[in-house]
Amino acid sequence: MHAYGRRFLGPLIALVAFAVLGVAVAVAADPRLLHALRGEGHYVHPARLWVALLALPLLPAAVQALARSLPERPFVGVARASGLGEAPPSLFPRFAGFRAQIVALLPPMLAATLVPLSLAFAEPEGHLGDVFDETAGVDILVCLDLSESMQAAFVLPGTKPEDPKNPGRTPLPTRLDVAKEQLAAFLEKRPDDRIGLLVFGRSAWLAAPPTADKTLLIQRLRALAPGEIDGSLTALGDAIGAATAKLDGSPARSRRILLLSDGDGNVGLDAEEGAILARRHGIVIDTLQIGDGGKAQVLVGTDERGFPKYVEEDFPVNAELLRAIAAETGGRSYKATDANGLSRALVSVLDTLEKTTYPTRKPRFVPLAAPGYVGAASLLGLAVLLRMIFLGENA
Repeated sequence: MHAYGRRFLGPLIALVAFAVLGVAVAVAADPRLLHALRGEGHYVHPARLWVALLALPLLPAAVQALARSLPERPFVGVARASGLGEAPPSLFPRFAGFRAQIVALLPPMLAATLVPLSLAFAEPEGHLGDVFDETAGVDILVCLDLSESMQAAFVLPGTKPEDPKNPGRTPLPTRLDVAKEQLAAFLEKRPDDRIGLLVFGRSAWLAAPPTADKTLLIQRLRALAPGEIDGSLTALGDAIGAATAKLDGSPARSRRILLLSDGDGNVGLDAEEGAILARRHGIVIDTLQIGDGGKAQVLVGTDERGFPKYVEEDFPVNAELLRAIAAETGGRSYKATDANGLSRALVSVLDTLEKTTYPTRKPRFVPLAAPGYVGAASLLGLAVLLRMIFLGENA
């Protein structure tokens, strides 16, 4: 076992050395890659860096075939392992032992090409600094209901909660699932608007301040989960008050609150008083009712066969209150009973807003995949050159 371990220790060290050499060549080809490796940039596809680990299983297979054939006359063994039979003519016929050592480095050299290749596949981008510009957009705060009623299945009244593609076994998305999905899809198409996220149940809190960084905002939105806030009651008024306070200092012409809810305000500040406060500060509230109210299907677990088990619960919605909130502030009231309706309502709200020009700072990146290919090609070319010289191959 000790001899076996020593046999593979040398090739493993050589693999690491050649991997470092390949990366060094890549950095020499474009020194900006070094900044990306230090974490001053980012990778478009970071998961592809795992390709480098494939070098480890590739190495033993190549080394074992070579190492098993090394007799006292090393060069002859290497030649046989390479399928050449007897030793072919060489440029350095007096250094058979040295040639064998060089040829033994070919497997780790070839396996090491995967390391700079993985860098190229991950598509690193170097940060070249920030670009300061003026962007026309709007300031809006999305107030998303996280009360318990948002866990109801988002289906039309009287519809059986089954997925047609997998009848009876796959639970339908909830109202919250659909709201998050449609909001995320919409945010990806609004790169220049400053949008924030406030969630509310029994209380209200700011999940993300208004920002032009949609990547961060979408990550925060998708991370929202039931139970993150007490959803036993619905504090519509507190949500409006907190959103008004956050938007009050914004210089934007259009300062809007988009209130998404499927219920009624039943705790905290009176919702209509909150609307009056928002109007006094020049903030418009658009309301979006999710669902029709009344009875809804709620997932409570699975039965003995593993099928989703639902119960009907009554979730009243105060549609008149939502319309009154919008009317008080000069906004509009919408109702969505399915995902498409929710998407259309979001487009209707934000596409009618008056845009404001404000300074923005955006990071500027440069693609740095090419140096990785250069590093891999240099190792491959070196391996081919050594094979031609020390095995006498001219083709």
